[in-house]
Amino acid sequence: MQAELIKWRDSNLENEKGLKPDEIDYTKRKMSDELCKMLMAIADKLLNRSEFRNYSKELKEDAKGYFFYKVMKSGLRNYNFKFNNPFAYFTTCAWNAYISTIMKHYKH
Repeated sequence: MQAELIKWRDSNLENEKGLKPDEIDYTKRKMSDELCKMLMAIADKLLNRSEFRNYSKELKEDAKGYFFYKVMKSGLRNYNFKFNNPFAYFTTCAWNAYISTIMKHYKH
């Protein structure tokens, strides 16, 4: 997974030379199919845990969608490439997205 993240990070370097980190548009970077499959595997495995087993399919799909929204919006950009465990980072992102989706659902 680390190699795929490095490919994503370096995919648009030639167009971003001389830009400050705040000026970089991360939406123009291309995500590989392998990285998407890895993130989907994390999302699906976490949703099949016993903590989330009794929730409806619609709520699970909402939670998964919110996880991918958060990953695309800020998760990939905020990942620290010094660490060699992206699985733990994205699993924590998924867990937090799922919990916040469930809390919003029951709040209404």
